[in-house]
Amino acid sequence: MKSRDKHVSIKIGDILDELTAENKRLFNELLFANKCLIKLKTHLSVVYHKFETIITTEDKHVLNELQQELHQMNGLTGSEELSQNSGLNDDMTPDIIIKTEEEDANDSNEDTDQLYDNRKRKRKYTINRGKRRRRTPQEMIDERNNKEELEALRQKYINREDTRDETTGLFMCPKSDCISSFSQIRLLYNHLKMTHRMPPVGLPIQEAIDGHTEHAFDATTNSYVCREDNCNQTFAKKMNFYNHLINDHKKRPEFVCQYCHKVFKKSRFLTIHTRIHTNTKPYSCDLSGCEYRCCTRGALLVHMTSHSDTRPYKCDYIDCDKAFKTRKQMQVHMTSHDPDYRHECTVEGCDESFTSTYWRTIHIKTVHMGLPAEVCKKKSKTYACDWPGCEFNGTRANLDKHKLIHTGDKPFECDWPNCGKRFRWKHYLTDHKNSHTNDKPFACHWPGCQYRSNDRGNVRKHVRTSHQ
Repeated sequence: MKSRDKHVSIKIGDILDELTAENKRLFNELLFANKCLIKLKTHLSVVYHKFETIITTEDKHVLNELQQELHQMNGLTGSEELSQNSGLNDDMTPDIIIKTEEEDANDSNEDTDQLYDNRKRKRKYTINRGKRRRRTPQEMIDERNNKEELEALRQKYINREDTRDETTGLFMCPKSDCISSFSQIRLLYNHLKMTHRMPPVGLPIQEAIDGHTEHAFDATTNSYVCREDNCNQTFAKKMNFYNHLINDHKKRPEFVCQYCHKVFKKSRFLTIHTRIHTNTKPYSCDLSGCEYRCCTRGALLVHMTSHSDTRPYKCDYIDCDKAFKTRKQMQVHMTSHDPDYRHECTVEGCDESFTSTYWRTIHIKTVHMGLPAEVCKKKSKTYACDWPGCEFNGTRANLDKHKLIHTGDKPFECDWPNCGKRFRWKHYLTDHKNSHTNDKPFACHWPGCQYRSNDRGNVRKHVRTSHQ
């Protein structure tokens, strides 16, 4: 009998130890939850003061209600109240209270009533939060003004206005009250989207993805079935099927220009092309006194070579000593040595050909795209002659030639033996050399006239005096 009582007392002691450990564990979890609630309240307060100028009045109201609820929860789980109600210390064991069935039933009824009150209070709070407050006219005006400011910020980013610090080379936030700077343009874009809520820049990519995948959707299986080359693979997610079409079948969506209906394989190519129609030139030359702007970064790099005096690309044609700053300029020049070379029209079905890429571009824009000629022709910037009393205006190259008239310089000298004549312009020297070789390459184009000369000026004079 004594051994049995001893065995029962050992089991009760083990149970009491387990209950003590479990109560300590729950107490520590409640303390940890209380710390988390305090940190959450602090974080919400910081967020509220940081974004106070951009959140709406309705969001402020919801935030205040949430803070009040957290304050109530913090009161229930406070460390002082827990320590007072728990009655636990490290060296104390909980008291075992034996209740009668009647007392246990009363406690159960009290717990049920308290649970019903808590559910009713929670349901009332949910109903109150669901009510939408009507905005005042002033709030609607502020929201409309905010949208206009965001759109203006978006246009500044597209046109790269006030986004670059010329001294440091960093990208600056174009918003007037923001002093953030970034080393890369994509970091500036992410900043404008996340901090200032700028609308997205670019094309509606999601529409292209939907149009590229909607034909393969199977409503019965609620999945996408690939029909390309008898593939028959199924995909539960749209993006997985979209990536499968691009990577495995090399089938990309087509992006069509809304102005000229030209088709592109990638959205970034369409973005660059659209700048031509909208006359958007986000890239500008950062050298002082230069107002050049362009649509692409590559065009800006090509332009920067115009400020350099180095000409690394030289023509390797016999007796041609011309040099150029870019490879493309040299390639265009090389076609001038071939009299039979023609630039064919790139439009399918057109057999027209031209002596230069400039006239081919004019042909494509006027004939195939239907644009007016005055819009297509390249407008060169003109410069005024600074010589006193001279009103000449022309391109920079023509201005340099024109100034030789004022200075009297004749830099081109004839290398024929015992000649020594000098000329102001190079084509004058070329015509003069024809007199030494007795070559007459210039002919009168008047019907039936056989006149030829070694000087193009003589041909013009002949036409004025003989045929007009």
